[in-house]
Order: sequence, then C-alpha cells, then structure tokens
Amino acid sequence: MFAQVKRLLPLRAVLWLFPLVFLIHDMEELVLIESWMENHRGMLAEKLHLGGWNLQGVLWTTPRFAIAVTVLLGLICIASYCAARPGATAKDRKWFVIGITALFLNVFTHLAQTALFHSYTPGVVTAIAVVLPYTLYTYGRLLQKGWVSRVFVRSMLLVAGVILAAGIIGSTVL
Repeated sequence: MFAQVKRLLPLRAVLWLFPLVFLIHDMEELVLIESWMENHRGMLAEKLHLGGWNLQGVLWTTPRFAIAVTVLLGLICIASYCAARPGATAKDRKWFVIGITALFLNVFTHLAQTALFHSYTPGVVTAIAVVLPYTLYTYGRLLQKGWVSRVFVRSMLLVAGVILAAGIIGSTVL
C-alpha cells in the first residue's frame, strides 16, 4: 500500500500537506482550548501542583492561541515552500524536518496530557487520526529520499516513547 500511495502522491505534495495537517490539528485545539482550560482550571492547578496560583489571565484564550497558530502556520508554509521548491538544498530541507519532528512529538505530548488528566484534551483526536499517520508516512518518504537517517527516525521514536511514558507515569503518581 505504501508503494501505491507513493506513486499517487509526489513528494512535493507530501511536503505541501504539512501546513494543511497542522491547520486541521490546530483548529481542533483553537475551537476548544479556552473553554476546556476554563472548565479544567481546578484540575490543572491540582495536577500541575500550582498551589494557590491564580490561573486567571494565565491560560490560553482563543485570540492568544489564534495568534500563535497564525505565526506557526506562516513558518510552516515557509519551511514547506523552501523544501518543496526545485533545487532545494539540505539547509532548505532542514527546517521542514525540524517542523515535522516537532509535529510528530506533539502527538505524544497530547497522549501524555490525556493520560495525565484522565480525560479528553484539545488536539488529541486529530493528533492520533491526522498528525500521526501523516508524520509517520512523511518520515518514511524522507528516509527513502535520504533527508533523514534511520538513526534519526529511531531516535525520534525513542523520544516519543519517553514523552508518552512520562505522561503515563505522571498520571499514576500525580
């Protein structure tokens, strides 16, 4: 099946899917982050051992989150453009690989948060259903093209496992 998808989806298309995948994922977060944080304020303070901190005004609001998403989307579009253009150098492709790696590891932070809070957290659905398949497929394509090494991919899988383990351990301890 990988070979069939590879034939149908040129690498340039895979690179340009990055902004779309990011946007789909962050729309789930954007729509829900403010109300989720407001509804889980007490649990956040308890689980994160914030004691008597007043979380009012500290938490993400929809406009604050939208600004962050917009800035990140702009950077992701630039990274995709630089990597997808004909004649892209290894330096041009480096920023795309960094971005994909951050997005891949973000999946596991969502899973760890969900384990820690024992409930849905904004972004976990699209992290699993959209981001994880895309980033794994993209790593496979980048590996074939020599943009990343097997050691790099294995290292990122190890880091992902550590993040997930920290969330699971934290959920039992905290």
